[in-house]
Amino acid sequence: MRSAKISNKYMYKTKKNDNGSHYYLVFYDRKNKRYNAVQLTHLYIKDRNRFVQVNKGLIVVEKFKEFEVPSGVKKQIYETDVNGNNIDIKSNSIRFISKRYLSSKQSNRIKKQIIKKPYTSER
Repeated sequence: MRSAKISNKYMYKTKKNDNGSHYYLVFYDRKNKRYNAVQLTHLYIKDRNRFVQVNKGLIVVEKFKEFEVPSGVKKQIYETDVNGNNIDIKSNSIRFISKRYLSSKQSNRIKKQIIKKPYTSER
């Protein structure tokens, strides 16, 4: 499991001039034999909406070495891109933040907390 910055156009149907991006955790699912992504959100501002989501259990709080502040791991797994294709880590829209992988202990903990029905690209 590695952290990556993925372009909005790759994951969502957006406006033509939207050049934004979000942080994701990307991992290989051996069962389905494809890559999956889980969206991250930073919790550096006391945002009421984010903390309501944390209290409801929609976001899991984790600390990563790549970021100075805690991050929220959303409980949605993305298996496909906006076109319905499998996530391709060699795409120009995906840029890994560091060469470091998460520890197996941390990645297993995250996977156990977020496992549920995958969220497809029909958004």
